[in-house]
Amino acid sequence: MTIPNRPPVNVAGDGSRVGVQAGYADIDTVIIPGNVQLTVGQDASPAAKYQAGVENLKSGNPRAARELIWTTMMRSRVNSEVLFHWLIAMLSGRTVRQFSQEEIDQLRHYRAPYAEAGDDVWADGVRLIYRLLDSVLPSLAVKAEPAVAKTDMSLLVKQFDSLGEKQRDMVQPHLELFLTGPLQDEMWQRELTIAQSQQHSGGRLGRAWMFFQPVPAKVVLPPPRLEWISAAVRLTMRASACLFVAAAGYLGWEFLWHGALLGLLGFAAALVGGAVAAAADLEWRFPTGRRRLKDEQFRVTNRSAPSLPSDELADRVDKLFKRYFDRYAPDTAERERWKASVAGFRKFHRDEIIEICRSSGIHANEVAWLIRYEVRQLEQRSQNGTLYEYRRELIPRPGSVAGRRTGLTVLVLGGVWAIVALRVHPLADMTDVVALLSAFWTWRCWLRVNLERKRYAADSEEHAKRQVMIDKEYARWSEILRARPEDADMAGWLRCDRTVLLGRALDHFKLPRSRLNAYAFLEERGVAVKRARIEGAPWRYAGYQLRIFLLAEDGVRQVSAYLGFMKGTLTERERTSYRYDAIVSVRVLREARRQTFEFRLTAGDPITVRVQDADPDKTQQDQDTAPGEDTQEAREEEEDTALDVTSAADLLHMLERVAGRRPELVSGT
Repeated sequence: MTIPNRPPVNVAGDGSRVGVQAGYADIDTVIIPGNVQLTVGQDASPAAKYQAGVENLKSGNPRAARELIWTTMMRSRVNSEVLFHWLIAMLSGRTVRQFSQEEIDQLRHYRAPYAEAGDDVWADGVRLIYRLLDSVLPSLAVKAEPAVAKTDMSLLVKQFDSLGEKQRDMVQPHLELFLTGPLQDEMWQRELTIAQSQQHSGGRLGRAWMFFQPVPAKVVLPPPRLEWISAAVRLTMRASACLFVAAAGYLGWEFLWHGALLGLLGFAAALVGGAVAAAADLEWRFPTGRRRLKDEQFRVTNRSAPSLPSDELADRVDKLFKRYFDRYAPDTAERERWKASVAGFRKFHRDEIIEICRSSGIHANEVAWLIRYEVRQLEQRSQNGTLYEYRRELIPRPGSVAGRRTGLTVLVLGGVWAIVALRVHPLADMTDVVALLSAFWTWRCWLRVNLERKRYAADSEEHAKRQVMIDKEYARWSEILRARPEDADMAGWLRCDRTVLLGRALDHFKLPRSRLNAYAFLEERGVAVKRARIEGAPWRYAGYQLRIFLLAEDGVRQVSAYLGFMKGTLTERERTSYRYDAIVSVRVLREARRQTFEFRLTAGDPITVRVQDADPDKTQQDQDTAPGEDTQEAREEEEDTALDVTSAADLLHMLERVAGRRPELVSGT
């Protein structure tokens, strides 16, 4: 909000909003660890507190900036740079008439030793701000420099132009509000031109979207199940092998003892055939079984129940899968068919990612990049026909089936011939039975051991390949997000958007800037849009519902617009004009930690604004709220929806005073 000859107040801080937006997805809420420190502990050094105050000022948190910089000034030596930033924080987000007597005394105290001394660019800025304040706070100049209050404002504008670029940019948003008439209009045009030129600066179109992306978490796939064979199987295999060797040796000795060379030859052929059949069977059985296992792994049962229980984490992962499946699905009649064809793969990756998050304590948003990557891979593999590539890779070698059949044939024929050759020896017949049984058990145990060994080797190879691809995607995405804008960039773009909207509103209503008694912005989160913030900073939104109130001598103009923040597009949706006497009533409702302002017009729906109380403890004492109502969910909702009462009240109390009265009351506020 702005008042003639006074600094501006924004009804909503850069991260605030009005109204309630229910039903937004929790996956669209991102908190980012910032590169700059916006909050510090009580035991932090003065230098750390000062730097945090400066960063808060850049991010649109003037209240925090004032507190942090003032604490620094109390504990360390003050120079012109520190004083300049403190003065800018004092002017930001409030009107001069909101200054307390204590703050005016503080301004007067620091003026003499610092404002009138020094010859650097910061000192120049300090002197200019004090002279601007003198024009609206005569009491500030009484003991210091009474003549300054009567200084020609055009001279101060020239002094502003001679400031350093950094200092000029920081004073610019406040300067035109100390001016009147043509000078104010001239400075407003300069401010508007700067806002229009900087609205899309800094690569906004290519970078703003990155702010709403969660910080990716490095993902390590679960290791493959270790190779494991029970001790009983290993013992059985060894015992059976020893028994088979003993039985086979005895039979060989019998053939030699009786000179049954043809029987010995058949016996040897049976042993070779059995070995060939076993090796070929392993080569056939492993790929066949592994392909069947993967088919089962990627198969969707008739029942739609997920393999893992649904909870908050699973719900978030499911929402992300749905989002990216909708994004990458073909835009044709094949859309549903494609989703059905990859449903099994979706279930597999969903369960895997949930297990990764649970075991590692990773938030679902932090693996959004991995979900997007897996879905994109499924779409690409569907397009190039490699979705079931594993089936082709797991086709048994052509010779394995023939080798198994040939080996079995030789085993049977050789064994029969050997048995016939020793048919007259009862002990040999018994030994044949022992040899067959021990060979069978040896083969079964050997097969289990080797299948498990090959399974582990194949799982390890597949795991390594997938991990390499995932690490490569993680590195690629992390490199892209290195260009993520800082919170100060987001705050600067939002300030430009609001200035441009104000310019459009003034042009539409053909109002010179100097004819405005005051104006105010209300910022509301767009419906179902992403939100993000750096730790300690205000929330930023991918879309805003903006309302601007223009208070002129002849009434109020109101403009509603939607801001697509990532593109910086403003779409005006509604314009309203009404006289001050059309404001029937203004009602203030106090609740826990917030107030609700409602003002009614003679026609139309009431306008309701909910604001957060500047003193929650005091508000809590003034209302009756059951302790059970003070839930974490309610606090998060208020944090997302509430405005700052210390700034919002200025506009709303003004409307309360002029409701149904004369418009000249506005300029006297």
